[in-house]
Amino acid sequence: MERIGLFLGGMVALVVLGVVLAPSGPEEIISEPVVEAVEDVECVVIQDLTLEMLDPVYSEKAVYDDGILRASFDITQTIDGIETGLSLWLHNSSADAMVVHWDRCSFQLPSADTVNIVHEDQAGSLGTWIAPTLTIGPGGDLFTAIYPISDVERMEDWSPTLGVLTQGPFSLVLAVEAETMRYYAFRFIVR
Repeated sequence: MERIGLFLGGMVALVVLGVVLAPSGPEEIISEPVVEAVEDVECVVIQDLTLEMLDPVYSEKAVYDDGILRASFDITQTIDGIETGLSLWLHNSSADAMVVHWDRCSFQLPSADTVNIVHEDQAGSLGTWIAPTLTIGPGGDLFTAIYPISDVERMEDWSPTLGVLTQGPFSLVLAVEAETMRYYAFRFIVR
């Protein structure tokens, strides 16, 4: 019983000590309200469109691989729309050098017009639009963007047109030589 009395006495002492040491009233916090100026901000939400490969095989990610080459395609979407062109990553999976024949490549637009292509390394030049061949070594990669020549405005600061590729399926013929000449006919749709 004596232990319980000591325990209760200690608890009472702690409560009294807490009351004595506690502030007499709520502390007054003096601060000025923070006012932030928020201007009207216009937020534009654009629909996220993707590129799908329909042929030669279906690919939701627009990737093709046949053991000779691996090709990955993508579109560029801006606030104003989809650029009329494709980003291309081409990997030489073969044991031999691979030659891209740009002058034999073409776009078939949604309107069914077939036109030559321009790739980004030549599009900025004011010289000829005919590109020389490009050789990719075994295991090598090519990163570029290609555009239909009819939809590139030729000026010092060139820019592709917008919205053409969203009008329906379109095709790209890629001419590649790896021991033999091959024409890859890729068909795409933007959804």
